[in-house]
Amino acid sequence: MPFNNIDAFKSVDAYKKELKKELGRLDATLGDFYFYDDYPINGSQEPVLVVGEVKPPILKALKSGAKAHALGKCFIEGSTLKLTLTKGKMPEVKLKPVFKGIPFDFKLVSGDIDAGGAETTDARFEARLQTSVSQFDKIKGGISDGDRKELRILFGQIQDLKDTDVPAAGQILAKLDTRMQAILKEAAPAEAPGTPDAKDEKRANARFQASTRRLKKALDHLTGDQKTALKGLYGNARKLIKNSDWIAAHDKLVEFDASLIGFIRQAAKTTEGSAGQKEKELETLQATNAMQTIRYKIEGELTKLKKLEAVITNEAKTLSGLEETLAGISRPKDIEKKQKQVDASEERLQKARKILANSRGELNENVRALKAAKLEKERDIVTALGGLQSKIRSMGTMLADVPIEQARNAIEATIRKMAEATEWREEQFKKEAAGGEGHGTARHGAQTGLDRQARRAATQDGVTPEQPDNPTGVSQTVEWNKVKITYTEEAGKRVVADRDKLAQTLATEISNTQFSGGVGSSWANPVLEKEAVDKALAVGRKLMGYTHYTTGNTSSAGMVATNFTNLTVVLDEPTSGPGWGYAVTRKGTAVDPVVATAVLKRFEEGKITLDKLFSNLNVELIEKPNKGGVLMVPRCKVILTRATETDDWKLKTHYPDHKLELKHEGWECERGQPKGDVTLRKGDVLKVFDNKVLP
Repeated sequence: MPFNNIDAFKSVDAYKKELKKELGRLDATLGDFYFYDDYPINGSQEPVLVVGEVKPPILKALKSGAKAHALGKCFIEGSTLKLTLTKGKMPEVKLKPVFKGIPFDFKLVSGDIDAGGAETTDARFEARLQTSVSQFDKIKGGISDGDRKELRILFGQIQDLKDTDVPAAGQILAKLDTRMQAILKEAAPAEAPGTPDAKDEKRANARFQASTRRLKKALDHLTGDQKTALKGLYGNARKLIKNSDWIAAHDKLVEFDASLIGFIRQAAKTTEGSAGQKEKELETLQATNAMQTIRYKIEGELTKLKKLEAVITNEAKTLSGLEETLAGISRPKDIEKKQKQVDASEERLQKARKILANSRGELNENVRALKAAKLEKERDIVTALGGLQSKIRSMGTMLADVPIEQARNAIEATIRKMAEATEWREEQFKKEAAGGEGHGTARHGAQTGLDRQARRAATQDGVTPEQPDNPTGVSQTVEWNKVKITYTEEAGKRVVADRDKLAQTLATEISNTQFSGGVGSSWANPVLEKEAVDKALAVGRKLMGYTHYTTGNTSSAGMVATNFTNLTVVLDEPTSGPGWGYAVTRKGTAVDPVVATAVLKRFEEGKITLDKLFSNLNVELIEKPNKGGVLMVPRCKVILTRATETDDWKLKTHYPDHKLELKHEGWECERGQPKGDVTLRKGDVLKVFDNKVLP
């Protein structure tokens, strides 16, 4: 490992070279870091940061030489090393020179974290949990069924507790992490070819053999002092190989080869007769070294680009699905979270562009080195450089194709849409409260929540959400949320996951539609509610000039005599989601309105859960067929009315209706009007419409 040899600290350049390598090996898994202030390096006092696995003797040597030290936890996010201090002091100003000149940034994050540096206890816990979930996903295919089951049981216990008792969930998470590490150690296979240490071993041994051959050939042409110096370097390299310190051994052999080249040069100048032969040996040695160096650099660049490709692919996947995700979001806080997600993606993509630019520069350097060493005819090296060039080009295309601008535009459009819908809803409240419109928004709007719709379903006469003391039907819990309701089957009973969290969010967040006692429903969010009303009013405007109607097809104006003062529009699925809202239904006897109101009040005060609320009111969520989960109501009804046949249309009510079917879609002038031809009259002009199709 890089920091397991004190030679890594013989100069600032050597130290940063090793730090760069070790940072490249880190990922989102939590690890340790050690910081040493004013450590003596080559005659100056320097700050030193060490990450990864480090042998205790190295840490002891660094601590004894430094004026101060600190330690903590760290992980890599993109190309940023995030550090959380757990002991000692580590001023940010001291870290800046450490990261100068290497392609990584750093960020100090506060808190008693075990992952992520989140700002609150819940957020820190979620970050730790996500780290554990990610690690489990990586190892689950390589562990036994029994170990996998054991870890999943612990995950299940965490899920049960995390929304009610975070400290207890945290204790189980710590137990899970410890057990997972133990399983990993038990299941760890022997080092196989292709692993980083195996590659380092292979590279060091190959170099050692080549250096041995060169030393034997050169011995007869070297002076006694030169032989002594080379044997010292050679002996040190051999000891490092014996101790399996492969990287340090390789570096020592590079130093040995450089010294050998220098001595051969000197010998070539002093021995005239053999100068030509020695120069030839020197050229061969230099070419071999150049080839090995270029191969090593190409291998390193390809490894870096492989990691970069994974980052770009992940960003593209996340941003490509963003527009579809936004369609179901109703809470401004969630939209803001998506905005931050896009900003973070842009930051990571910008760093990816820098890394790719560095790789292009490295490619050019390798090409120059190839020409300088006259290796243009070495087919494997030329082929490897061509492969690297092709990879860089494809990565550039991938970066250009990431839909970052489309994601920004989608968020802006969603914000505008939410703002317009919220403003419209507020206007509806005012109109309904003033008596100018019906009761659709106050009775069925998203703000009423499933709790109040449950009360409506539970009572015999259907106590509606809007009451004299609460004309807009607003729940006492005020935050909206897009609610995801998950069921599991346990012993034949349906159990709602995350009950307590759901109890707080469901009360305000879900789409509602209602009928009289027995069923209650509401709109999912104001955007869907406004979409339904806008579509119905558009139908009303197209039929505005017509004053009378009759069912069927007739050419006699005298037969078209019924005043056209009612218009009901039934819509299928919305353009911005799979359904309009959710509904609850009564499953037992009706509950007295006074009892229903009291139960609702206890729920809104947080004294009972949503399960208990539904149980006390004898209601349940309406599901898809065959217990396929909670039904998002696919059709809705909007009823318009006007005082006379020449007045403007006004809203009477509007709601999602789970009982509506395909045969109901369209419009009608009276309740129960058959589907088919309807004749409308405007003055003496008649026109026949098909009321199965919106005009």
